[in-house]
Amino acid sequence: MEAAAGANGIKPLASGTNRYVVGDKYVYEEVDRLKSGAVRRYTSRVVLATDDRVEFAGGNLVLDQMGNILQNRTGIKKPGLLKAPADIALGKRWRTAYTNTRPDGEAVASYWDFRVVALEEIQVPAGSFRAFKIEGNGADKFIGRRTPLDGELASRQFFWIDPLTMIELRGEQELRDGKGKITYHVYRELVSYERAPR
Repeated sequence: MEAAAGANGIKPLASGTNRYVVGDKYVYEEVDRLKSGAVRRYTSRVVLATDDRVEFAGGNLVLDQMGNILQNRTGIKKPGLLKAPADIALGKRWRTAYTNTRPDGEAVASYWDFRVVALEEIQVPAGSFRAFKIEGNGADKFIGRRTPLDGELASRQFFWIDPLTMIELRGEQELRDGKGKITYHVYRELVSYERAPR
């Protein structure tokens, strides 16, 4: 089913359409803006894609076909972390709340409040796009007693989504500890991508 163009002339990926197939490949460049400024280039390649599970090479990134993050390097999320809903549109707001079980077994109660703040023309190494800019503010609270950290860990991020494919084109995220100190700050851009035949 083909999606109709919205008020902004954007025809988003139709709801219910699988976003990923085996063979899709995305190359990103990530910059550590907190410490060294080191640049890391990495490739995410889809190696498994069913109606409800998408796995990327390396095994540390698992999504579903709606783009919900089920697992990444920080842990397993239940339910999944929703970053880009199918009905994405300018002004849309949503909250995604989940429990993240970290690799060390400790559970963290997490949430993000997202809103679509703009529709912009952006340029990344992979090309020029008309993309939705999304702002997110969230927090993590440790459920277990083993952590030495006090209070909530506050997070903020911005990212840009291509509504035609729902690919993340650019993103920036920072994390602050319970005392407000920035402990993590990265910036990434899409360098190139290959989409396998649909």
